[in-house]
Amino acid sequence: MKTKLLMFIMFAVLVLGSLSAVDELQVVKDVTAEHLNLDPNNIDKSDHFIFDLGATNFQRLKIIDELAEIFEIDIPDEEAENLTTVGNVSAYLAKD
Repeated sequence: MKTKLLMFIMFAVLVLGSLSAVDELQVVKDVTAEHLNLDPNNIDKSDHFIFDLGATNFQRLKIIDELAEIFEIDIPDEEAENLTTVGNVSAYLAKD
């Protein structure tokens, strides 16, 4: 079930035509916070999903899957394994 925030992000994609006008880092923080019951303001770019934010590997992969859906991209499993920090994911999304 999508939250109101995630529905807003998806609506912004429809209105703007892409997420290039939306801050990728903030979207990563918001989705991560939603999955891990954290305050997005307390999530930093350098935070490691597992070691700093307390996520399991399964939760990390679910976050990445949801971000791939929001950004309408495919993230191969081999690449997803290397996306271990909030900043890594944000940079990956920004390059696409």
